[in-house]
Amino acid sequence: MHANTSARPNVRRVALIAIDRLDPDAMCFALNACRRVNARLDVLTNLPVEEADRAVIEMRSRVDTPWRIIRIVGESGEEIFRYARDETGLLFLTSSADDDKACRIRDSSGSDGLRPGISWVIVESKPISGEPGQ
Repeated sequence: MHANTSARPNVRRVALIAIDRLDPDAMCFALNACRRVNARLDVLTNLPVEEADRAVIEMRSRVDTPWRIIRIVGESGEEIFRYARDETGLLFLTSSADDDKACRIRDSSGSDGLRPGISWVIVESKPISGEPGQ
């Protein structure tokens, strides 16, 4: 039996790229975007699935946003770019500005990495009270 891709429901997705840690501000941004556009959250991460699940559960609070954790291996970005090319309902990717590995992958993608029309949004963390710039 072969899957009929045209019969697949068009599920909207927002992808949070979190190579080694889940930044609360980036996750909040992704969850808020999912809520606004009725999308599901995909978290692409090197973290153990249980740890990533706990972080999403804690952040989503009472918001009923469906999510899935997609484990990636390594730091080359191949799995991220394959996901971005193959996931038909993908609206955009996002990651934290503090995630140096994710930023390097994004910067190295050029025009070959992402499907046309798919953006990668970088989220700056909010300064903590007492930090410069307050």
